[in-house]
Amino acid sequence: MKVGDLVRVSNTAVSVGWKPEQGDLGLIVSPVRLGADARYIKVQSIKDGTALWIREYRITPYDEAEGAQ
Repeated sequence: MKVGDLVRVSNTAVSVGWKPEQGDLGLIVSPVRLGADARYIKVQSIKDGTALWIREYRITPYDEAEGAQ
């Protein structure tokens, strides 16, 4: 995954501005940052533009074919 990719975000811990619900769409806006115990990717909400760092394993690439359904 790279900056500009559309992704689905699984439910995460409570964050300050955006608490993604299961399956929310986001846009990767920053490359990977290494944390103490995990890799994080900054993702911006498609709904309201709020961005936050999310653990890499909680996001999956958005399948464009899925959006056509």
